[in-house]
Amino acid sequence: MCELPGLEKFLLESSGRKKKELARDEFHNTPFDEATREKLEIFKLYAKEWLPVFLARKKSWPKEIHIFDFFSGPGRSSEGELGSPLLLLEEIKNTLLQKQCLHGWKNRKIALHFFDADANKIILLNKNVHEYLNILWHDIDYPPPKIQIEQKSFPESLEENIKILKDGKSAKYILLDQFGVKLITPEILKFLSHCPSLDLIMFMASNFFNRFASHTITKSFGIDGNLPKQKIHNEVFRKLKSYDVGCKKYMAPFSLKKELSNIYGIIFLSSSWLGMDKFLKICWQLDPRNGEANYSIEDDDKAAILSNMDTSVAPFSKTERFAKELEEKLLLGIFNNEHDLAEFCYDCCMLPTHCSKILSSMKREGLINVTFTSPSLGNNPPRAITVIKSPQTNFFNILKIS
Repeated sequence: MCELPGLEKFLLESSGRKKKELARDEFHNTPFDEATREKLEIFKLYAKEWLPVFLARKKSWPKEIHIFDFFSGPGRSSEGELGSPLLLLEEIKNTLLQKQCLHGWKNRKIALHFFDADANKIILLNKNVHEYLNILWHDIDYPPPKIQIEQKSFPESLEENIKILKDGKSAKYILLDQFGVKLITPEILKFLSHCPSLDLIMFMASNFFNRFASHTITKSFGIDGNLPKQKIHNEVFRKLKSYDVGCKKYMAPFSLKKELSNIYGIIFLSSSWLGMDKFLKICWQLDPRNGEANYSIEDDDKAAILSNMDTSVAPFSKTERFAKELEEKLLLGIFNNEHDLAEFCYDCCMLPTHCSKILSSMKREGLINVTFTSPSLGNNPPRAITVIKSPQTNFFNILKIS
């Protein structure tokens, strides 16, 4: 019996199944476009940050490390570019070569799980994975990770691995790179949010919500299908984040613009603030201005936003909005300590280091008393924040955020 009620129904309701299968075939028979390369780079960069966290541990936890790619495809593009399965293998080898990770490699089970519903793609994937593994491991004395490659639908592969996903003794990294968004359901989000030590990256085609306004998934988000395409991904993210799953979850979006102005997106989910911190660092590395896209989401709407506003004071940028809200909350005494402040940063998809100039300036003005410039959830007990006095001037007007 399936432990994720409603999953099969959502999949079977997929409209235009033959068209979808054709689109998948066309995708894997063409070179990767720039947005796809950037998406794969994010997958790889996060694996690079994620693996050492567990392999460099001297303690016995975790017992096992599992990486799942539920929509693997053939592993390469038509031009031979590496897809997510081969990029993961490459990053695992790179991590193994780090001296501090050898202990974890010797003492932990590491398994890769690759699935696809298409039998032809699985045949190609099997060939590509093992050919590349032979190249990567020809001079490595340690055994390669255990690799599972199977033709299975998403419901089958997810149900088959529920025991591993629920296991508190293992760390999990999941890639969901499906076409469309028919699998991003409240049921799946709630289930995965409750899985311990799990980090998830989902890739979604945002235009699905406008093309299929009457679809069950679109309705479940409360989206009317008429949103500007540059806003769909962030709106879907807000809906997903708003779901009450009964536990703490960390989530962040990153948008990608493809050719013909199509907008695609990544949604990150983690049960750990450490995972959130690492993902946000990648986002801000790729987008130093706002940490949210490979293009300027704000520029698409700037004319409308500022048509009747003074551009010198309009806080339309993400960084400015964050600075203004942070100042107000600090002066109201909303944050008792650095833990409260760090949680606020992550909730805004900002890094704790984005507080530094604001905290330093407010301390210099005698408004607050703090002993740090960047909050951390890793400090126990947390360092306190004390409000000294309210400002006589609008602090935000004199604070310049670069």
